[in-house]
Amino acid sequence: MSSETERSEHEQVGNAFDRVLLRRLAHYAVPDKQSFVNAFVLLFVITGLEIWLPALLRQAVDGPVAAARAAGGALDATDAQRSEWYAHVARIAGVSFVVAILTLFVRYRQFVVIQCAGQRVLHRIRSDVFRHLERLPIGYFDRTPSGRLVSRVTNDIETLNELFTSGIINLAGDILKVAVLLIAAWWIDPHLAAIGTAAVPALAFASAYFRIRARQAYRETRSAIAKVTAYLSETISGIRIFQAFGREDLARSQFRIRGEEYLSTNLKTVFYFALFFPVVDFITLAAQGGVFWEGGNLIFAREFTVGQFLQLWLYLGLMFEPLREMAEKYNILQSAMASAERVFQVLDEPAEPADDPDARPLNRARGEIEFDDVWFSYRSGEPVLRGVSFKAKPGETIALVGATGGGKTTITSLLTRFYEIERGTIRIDGVDIRHYQRESLRRNLAYVPQDTFLFTGSVQDNLTLGHSEIDARRAEAAIRSIGATGLIDRLSDGLKHELSERGSNLSVGERQILAFARALAVDPAILILDEATASIDPENEAILQAALGRLLIGRTSIVVAHRLSTIRSASRILVIQKGQIREQGTHEELLALGGVYSRLHAIQFGHAEAP
Repeated sequence: MSSETERSEHEQVGNAFDRVLLRRLAHYAVPDKQSFVNAFVLLFVITGLEIWLPALLRQAVDGPVAAARAAGGALDATDAQRSEWYAHVARIAGVSFVVAILTLFVRYRQFVVIQCAGQRVLHRIRSDVFRHLERLPIGYFDRTPSGRLVSRVTNDIETLNELFTSGIINLAGDILKVAVLLIAAWWIDPHLAAIGTAAVPALAFASAYFRIRARQAYRETRSAIAKVTAYLSETISGIRIFQAFGREDLARSQFRIRGEEYLSTNLKTVFYFALFFPVVDFITLAAQGGVFWEGGNLIFAREFTVGQFLQLWLYLGLMFEPLREMAEKYNILQSAMASAERVFQVLDEPAEPADDPDARPLNRARGEIEFDDVWFSYRSGEPVLRGVSFKAKPGETIALVGATGGGKTTITSLLTRFYEIERGTIRIDGVDIRHYQRESLRRNLAYVPQDTFLFTGSVQDNLTLGHSEIDARRAEAAIRSIGATGLIDRLSDGLKHELSERGSNLSVGERQILAFARALAVDPAILILDEATASIDPENEAILQAALGRLLIGRTSIVVAHRLSTIRSASRILVIQKGQIREQGTHEELLALGGVYSRLHAIQFGHAEAP
């Protein structure tokens, strides 16, 4: 990850109540709005039940217990009095038990409702992000580390879970609970309630201080975990290089640096929590101590009953609990907002340009390709292609050769509309490709890159890529057509053979052969081979070269090659230098010309020294 990217990650500011972000998140919660309403209603019920229990205790203490004390205790009471007291206490105990069980059940139900709703919301967000990633232009992935995107879809979206399950709803429930308990406490005795609630300003100040200090730590933590994820993804992808060059120690040291940064930011968060909660406990205990002292004096002065004191004491205890947790919930919201900001940054990335309203489908292309004065730059002011023009007739094979970085692969990427050209026109069958529906255009193309990518799954799955019209027979025919039947015969389950991640249980050459077969299984009108035989061993290359003569018949082909031996039979060879076509012609014509191609040929086949 670049330092610029890391800095932008670090500087993101999370606002716990960003209305724009909350509205966007609420959009995903709309299908489950009834569940969230039910969860909030259940919080009302829970609050009511929690208030009821101290009231029942007061009835027991100020009723039969007080009566027993006034009568001199159970030993001096008559049998009828004792029976009445026991019956009263038993009724209160029974009701309290039922209330406790009911509270347990309602809490369970509220937890299930809110958690299930939250998970469904996360599923929608995660699915939406994945769908959007599929629609983003290739250029976005060129400049964005894959680990960073993985962090968005996993860590950041998972952080949003707390927003929906223990954030807004529970925060609203805590506010409701504090308000109701405060009213109930003041109703019992305003004097004692005032002493108890005097701690609220101090708690608010402590919470504000904690929030400010912890905010930066949360941001740093999110940034640090993104760096860890990005580096981990990159290292695992390139583990063969580290092992081949014996640089595991470098990977460990780099990972340790990022891990220590993540550890440091986490420890900073732990420090603020470790400082905050004891301070909160001290404030609440001080307030409760004041209530206990004054309440005892009132009881001794017979201005307050023991039952009243216990009820108010329990109410204040229930009130302090959510006040203690509000700062933590606020930081959950703030962390979730920071994650939401990152997620929506991905969703706000412009997708591939939409097809023109009058774009038409390209059913089966004849295969005529024309580049007309095409200019293109990856970075503004640094053109990679400079006025490239050429034409390929249906069935022709056009080879692109030249130095690395000259623009050969860019030409194939523009033909597939992975990128949009700046100036000029690219036509297929005489029509600007921007006037075709992008999906139908790509159905007429088959692309075989040098860096073959196979997915986890069966060989057949990798050949069909989910195309319903490509069955096992057609997939096997594609294998046979390139003369690679022996590969399938060697695999234990044939087309059903399971491949590991990126096809690592096959050789590089075998993976390239499957990539050829995958391209041919769709029966494309236009075939693009970007150094497609670079990783093929001599034996397999001979198989492919023999098959290509048959396979290219009836198809227009664009072949990018460094190995000139693979493109001698091309209809025309274009020599690309610094984004321009320097020479073009057949193999023999270019050799006779004695220019760039002739020098490349001489270098490769040992007839001249490299300049």
